Amino acid sequence: MILWELKKILTGKIALLLIMALGINLFIFYYTESLETQENPYFTPQNYRSVFAEMENLNTSERVSFLKNKIDVIQEKINDPENGYDENLYDEKDFLNELYEEALFIQNYEDFLTDSEENALKKTSVSIFGEKGSFAYNNALKMAEDFQSLHGTPVSFDKTHGITAATGLFTGDIITVFILLLIVGELLIKEHQQGIMPVIRTTKKGRKQVILAKIFAVLIMCFILSIIFLSVNLLYSAVVYGLGDLSRPVQSLPGFAASTVKINIWQYFILLWIVKAFAFFIVASIAIVFSVIFANGIAAYGLTGIILAINYVLYFVIPVTSPIAQLHFLNLGNFLSGTSLFCGEVNLNIFSVPMDVLTISLIIMAVLALVLPIISVLIFVKSKKEKGKLKILSHLPSPRRKKYSSGIFCYECFKLFVSNGAIIIFAVFITVQFLSYPKKDTLTAYEQCEISYMETLKGEYTEEKLNYLQSEYEENAALSNDNFTARTKAYSIESKLLPLAYHLQELEAQGENAEFVPYSGYAYLFNPDSKTASASACFLILFIAISVTSLFPMEKATGMNQILTTTLKGKGKTVSTKVKTCLMLSVIMCILAFAPDFIYCLKMYGFENLMSQSQNLMVLSESFISLPIMVYMIILYLIRLLGVIGLTVIILGISSLLKSQIISVLLNLAIFGAPAILSMIDFKSLDNFSMVSILSANKLFFNNLQLILSLVGIIILTALGAVLLKKSQKTC
Repeated sequence: MILWELKKILTGKIALLLIMALGINLFIFYYTESLETQENPYFTPQNYRSVFAEMENLNTSERVSFLKNKIDVIQEKINDPENGYDENLYDEKDFLNELYEEALFIQNYEDFLTDSEENALKKTSVSIFGEKGSFAYNNALKMAEDFQSLHGTPVSFDKTHGITAATGLFTGDIITVFILLLIVGELLIKEHQQGIMPVIRTTKKGRKQVILAKIFAVLIMCFILSIIFLSVNLLYSAVVYGLGDLSRPVQSLPGFAASTVKINIWQYFILLWIVKAFAFFIVASIAIVFSVIFANGIAAYGLTGIILAINYVLYFVIPVTSPIAQLHFLNLGNFLSGTSLFCGEVNLNIFSVPMDVLTISLIIMAVLALVLPIISVLIFVKSKKEKGKLKILSHLPSPRRKKYSSGIFCYECFKLFVSNGAIIIFAVFITVQFLSYPKKDTLTAYEQCEISYMETLKGEYTEEKLNYLQSEYEENAALSNDNFTARTKAYSIESKLLPLAYHLQELEAQGENAEFVPYSGYAYLFNPDSKTASASACFLILFIAISVTSLFPMEKATGMNQILTTTLKGKGKTVSTKVKTCLMLSVIMCILAFAPDFIYCLKMYGFENLMSQSQNLMVLSESFISLPIMVYMIILYLIRLLGVIGLTVIILGISSLLKSQIISVLLNLAIFGAPAILSMIDFKSLDNFSMVSILSANKLFFNNLQLILSLVGIIILTALGAVLLKKSQKTC
């Protein structure tokens, strides 16, 4: 029976979906690694492999010396005034410094263990940690024992970036979860909706044996999917970066220095595969429980999604140092990640007893992996279904529906997210946006210098502040040849601060209210040439076009639209509900598209002087309009939102006239997707004709004609889409 259930999975659309998912996963892997190159242009796979090729026959100590010598040579070139300022040298130095710090840590690993052990023991003599029997005291002793046990571990420095990139990429995790949800739907929900399940349940082995076969089939698929995605990621990393010596202890990897698990990297891969597989099985088991209870895709997927969302929010929001860190470590987000379970840096307080995260997690996962299937089996065997729900649920009072819209809305949501596959597209979109979040968590020396000066200068512009900047520049420029700090200050003042001061001087001369405003976050957010905003807009256009465009043609191709016209409110209500459902999805995507940059700026720089005029910012000095910064920001995001609404309505309007899903997708991609992609690859002539300029919106405030045309364009697109939908509503 298990083989039969596996055959149903692997011979259906799931197999094709898996192939597509692997392609998407590899694309996102490539995309995230390209972001690394954008942060440091010198960090490329070729340069990474080249450095290690030069160190191929060297041991760890010799590699440390080799890297130090290369850094010293580059520093001499930087200090040579004849070379001038060369950004490439700084990028290469940063790249080599990162490798050098990693190699130096490995070389001094024994010192790290000794210091960590001594620090842990010292805590036992401090009053707040010294109470015997307390968690703090026991934890300090356990940490000391853990570090002591690691002495003599033969760590070595070798290629690590490919390993950390492959095991740290969670794209495959999210895609696997959604594939498993579809598998559960294929095995349970679909069979119930087709009327097969009630027939199966009347047979001799139609209860316990059937549900057990389905559960074991899902378990096997969890192991298959886990090893496929992990292997593909590792294979890609091996080809692009190399994996180094896999017989090294896992403590050789960055972030694993305190791991108490004495295994090599090969064994780490195997354990990671098993842990991920069981984590996937837990998620699938949750979906199975809800599927057995409700026999309804929306309820099963929705409740499982809510549980996953709560877990991921706790995982990303709660810091590891929080008093409630248990909620960070002991949840599905951490289990699905898998890597942090082996780091061994934290012990959790379990009834005043310190226990490492891996042990507790394995216990919890084992319990869940056993209990959840048992619950599913008991419910499936003992329950009696009536009209798609359990008998025990049928006795609960159900509120009368005064309107039909809620039922239609749920039905349209199911078609959009499940039948139309938008749930997979939405998952990929979320993953792309999360990975697009800038990885830089520290400010550069130039940014720190600019922020420091702005703290001194902020407030009303005065001639004294201009004179102060000029004197600071002259003083630091004179010392710049021999002093890196002075060179940094001189460059920052000359390139950023003095131009800003001269701009404010002009504003004051024109009678405007001129003031210094800390600009770093605003410069990132409002930059008219921002690649991140344009990329987010381009992704948004593509994902909206793909996810909503086949909703109408799907019904026309199957003849369902003719059936709907015979039902009560089946003509107008279904069309309007489709539009509302798609608009809901598009608005959520719009928020997710531009949230990473906003959160990054808020976290890294903060937003000050929100009521100051926008023209006080150098990035908006050429703008034809001057508004309070807060008002400017609200209008910017409002235009983006209106653009998304107009885009969604016109795509739905066009697709409502077509019967072929393929033609509908290709046509909308040709009209909206192709210009967006071309404008992204430097076809500047398309900037004013693609939706990218409207959805990124930053450029609109520098040309009043372009702003007017864009707003008129949004109105025309929305109106035209509404007319086409109205026509479809009449002919539905």
